[in-house]
Amino acid sequence: MQLPMFDLKGQPTSHAMRYVLPRYYSVEWFDKNGYIVDANDSVGLMLGYDKNELKGQPVRKFFPKGDFNLSQDVINRLSTNSMRETQTTLVTRSGGQVYADLKFVLLPAERTMCFCIDMTEKKKAEEQIHNLAYFDPLTGLPNRRLLIDRIQQALIRCRRTKK
Repeated sequence: MQLPMFDLKGQPTSHAMRYVLPRYYSVEWFDKNGYIVDANDSVGLMLGYDKNELKGQPVRKFFPKGDFNLSQDVINRLSTNSMRETQTTLVTRSGGQVYADLKFVLLPAERTMCFCIDMTEKKKAEEQIHNLAYFDPLTGLPNRRLLIDRIQQALIRCRRTKK
């Protein structure tokens, strides 16, 4: 049985809110050197810190080790653009990872505001949908749909390269 996504007035149901809307909406501010100046409670909840513990921390601390360049890239680009968006993983206090959608806005006094949405549950749902579509749920083996998809990709590649 499929639960309704909207009620009679066209408003999202609690079922829809649980699966469609992101888990957290967080805001943090950092300076031109990439150090957190202030943050709301949602950032702390998402990353496993008290919001006061975040103050003074470098933003790069929350990017995976391989993504340090991304944090510096964001800081550098913000000096020339008024807004930048990216999706990345952030590291929590426990060492876990949170998939996040980040939107940056350059503010006066060389400060940056970051709107952060936790997209972890959405990513898990997308992976589950992908697995249900392309793999047999009982055996975990690829199914006919995946085979057809791969054959179509191979044909497109052959046409493009004329091989």
